[in-house]
Amino acid sequence: PLFAAATNSWRWRANTHLSAGLMGADQYQAFGWGLQQALSEHTTISAQHVFSSTPAVQLRGSQLQASLSTSLGRSVSAGLTASQQTEGFRTLTDTAWNEKRRAPESRASQQLSASVSGTLENLGTLGAVVSRNATTNGQAQSRLGLSWSSSVFKNTHLSLRLERNFGASVQNSPGTAAFFSLSLALGQRRSLSHYARHDGANGLRTGAQLSEQVDDTLGYTVGVDRAAAGQVDMNGRLSLLPRYTSVD
Repeated sequence: PLFAAATNSWRWRANTHLSAGLMGADQYQAFGWGLQQALSEHTTISAQHVFSSTPAVQLRGSQLQASLSTSLGRSVSAGLTASQQTEGFRTLTDTAWNEKRRAPESRASQQLSASVSGTLENLGTLGAVVSRNATTNGQAQSRLGLSWSSSVFKNTHLSLRLERNFGASVQNSPGTAAFFSLSLALGQRRSLSHYARHDGANGLRTGAQLSEQVDDTLGYTVGVDRAAAGQVDMNGRLSLLPRYTSVD
């Protein structure tokens, strides 16, 4: 869907940052705020509160999310994330319609995840994440994800990710999913990336994306996606950071 969004952030104290943002689309609006606090040199906590409105179905709701990230060593990090949302909350993705099930995409009302990642010399970065979601219809589902990424050549970055849903309620889940991406640096400010994703629910989806940071205040991204059924979607994003002045 076509949408517009704006965000900004402020430094409140030496170790505290505040942020706020809003999004608007046809029959969908959302706004929220965030707080990030460094507890130590290696540990950070953050919180986000988002409110949404979907006039087409006369629903309003909110989502509260909290996370903790920490460094466990020179090249190992870990994180915990928990979120809770009310019945009427929707993300922009939640407004989508699942053609195979002839029903709206299912939504999670509670989420809990834990992750760990580490960098090994000459092998790249390895990661693992496990999560559990409770949906609004009372079902629960767990997911395990494994990932690997590496700069295989000077200007080339390769990443692979495998995901597996398990638990009591996986009837409408994509089962095992595989994701592959390849990014090429075209100079210092421009990059080209290709990706492919396959899962049991949606089949194979491929795409390409071109990104460029024109200068310190302007950047853009254009992309094209092709679904398993042959449908082609194009998308674009423009990033503007207004200059500011200060007088002492």
